[in-house]
Amino acid sequence: MKTPRKITPLTMAGVAREAGVSTATVSRVLNKRNTVSRDASEKVKLAAARMGYKLPLQASRRGPKPVLREPGLKHGVFAFVWTSGHAREHVPTRESMLQGVSLATRDHQIDLVVQYFDDSEAPLLPALAHGKVDGLILHGPPLSKPLTETLRVFPAVWLLYAGAHDWGDRVQPDHRGAADQVFNHLVKVCPPPFCCMTYRSHPGRFNYWTERAEAFAQQARIAGVDHVMLGQNLECGGSDRDRAAASQRLVGEFLALSPRPKALFLAMTDLGGFVADELQRHGVQIMKDVCLIAGDVETQYRPIQPSPITVDIRSVDIGYLSVGLLLSRIANPASPRMTLFVEPRLITSKT
Repeated sequence: MKTPRKITPLTMAGVAREAGVSTATVSRVLNKRNTVSRDASEKVKLAAARMGYKLPLQASRRGPKPVLREPGLKHGVFAFVWTSGHAREHVPTRESMLQGVSLATRDHQIDLVVQYFDDSEAPLLPALAHGKVDGLILHGPPLSKPLTETLRVFPAVWLLYAGAHDWGDRVQPDHRGAADQVFNHLVKVCPPPFCCMTYRSHPGRFNYWTERAEAFAQQARIAGVDHVMLGQNLECGGSDRDRAAASQRLVGEFLALSPRPKALFLAMTDLGGFVADELQRHGVQIMKDVCLIAGDVETQYRPIQPSPITVDIRSVDIGYLSVGLLLSRIANPASPRMTLFVEPRLITSKT
């Protein structure tokens, strides 16, 4: 008996899945924005044609556009709230998430306002102060108690794992899925043993690198593949000096292994350049003597040459999908709190 073909939903996200691209890419192609490669554009157009998907009339018409009447919207306004203020907003991952949010709100004909909280005394935007927004998308640490009490009356979606965990929905990368992709790739291209580097978790916080390391080790145990875990008890501070010291210790332990692994996965994103420099200082050639998977494509603290394999957490998609999740929350206010996991992609050095 043939297995029935999985039905792809007739939505922009469905077209993205069919074409093998991001939802944001589909949005750019269908809205005729010249920021997409010809190859990606053709994939989207072919997928849309196969599925019979057409761009909604509001988005394809010229001239003034009517307000898109999404269920539950009163004002047609969302607020993006940076709880860490201006200083930490301008990094690639955060800028990409904002880009995704901007694309999605534009596609849904929703206005977007942005609020920064550099301190708990920052005044609210008039739209927030007067309740003239339909919902919030937030990123950063939890807010002060007074601000929390003020803002939690709005439907809300948090980005990534930071922020409050007693209110609001969430969109975040599937870090266990990232580790699974890393392991499955290494099985295909490298002989074991494998090595995974990490460092100590911070109590009371979500530590994505610990989740990645544990998932990688679990995959290796289940498959019966020899592997070595380094750094579980290593303390690492937030300065470059701390990262350099941690990398020296980790690389020293790695070089002492016998047999020395041909594959090295760094579960954390901030030590890639430091570990690569230290390996090369000891004569180990990256991507020749050792297959290096180091960091996320948008969060390399230092450049690495030749380019290692990296993880793309799809931060534009995270931002884009948060708008859909917020619309779902507004339309279904009594539904249980939700977390949407976004599957990362492995970016090889040949990509």
